[in-house]
Amino acid sequence: MKRLSVIWTIAKKEFSRFFKDKRMLFALFFPGIMIYILYSFLGGALIPSLTPSEDYTYRVCVVNAPSWLTEDTLSAIGNFELQTSETELADGEEKVRNEELEAYLVFPNDFVLGGVNGQLSEVKLYTHSADTESAMAAQLLTAALSAAQYGAPNFLLIPQDSQRKGIFPRC
Repeated sequence: MKRLSVIWTIAKKEFSRFFKDKRMLFALFFPGIMIYILYSFLGGALIPSLTPSEDYTYRVCVVNAPSWLTEDTLSAIGNFELQTSETELADGEEKVRNEELEAYLVFPNDFVLGGVNGQLSEVKLYTHSADTESAMAAQLLTAALSAAQYGAPNFLLIPQDSQRKGIFPRC
C-alpha cells in the first residue's frame, strides 16, 4: 500500500508541474493551433480558385447524341452548351486540348441503351485534366451518364485525357 501512495504522490507532482508550467502548455498547444489556422486560411483561399463559378457554361460537343441527352436533362447538374454532330470531328480532341471545348463526347453509330447483342457500347469522353473547367465538366458528365444507366450497365464510359503533347516527354 505504501508503494501505491508513493507512486500517486509522484504522479500528482508531475501532473501539477506539467499543467502549471506555461512554457510547457505553450509548446504543447501552439503548433496545433497554428496548423489549424494555416490550413483554414489556405483552404479558404485555394478552394475558390480550383473550382469554376456556379454560372459557368460548359461547352460540350456530342457525336451521335442519344435522344435523352439534351441541355434540358443536363441543366439539373450544371449549365451546358451542347453542340451535336453526326460524325466525329477530325479536330475534336484538339479543340479540347486548346480549351475551345470543355469536353468531347463520342457515342458509337449504333448506340442503344443496353448494348447491341449483349455487348456494351463504348462511349468516349475526351477532357483536358489540367484545365479546371474541363475536369469539372468531366465529373458532371460522368455523373449524368451514370444516372442514365442506373440499375444495370448499359455502356462503358471510357475517359480520355487530352493532355498537350510535348509538355512532358516520355522517358
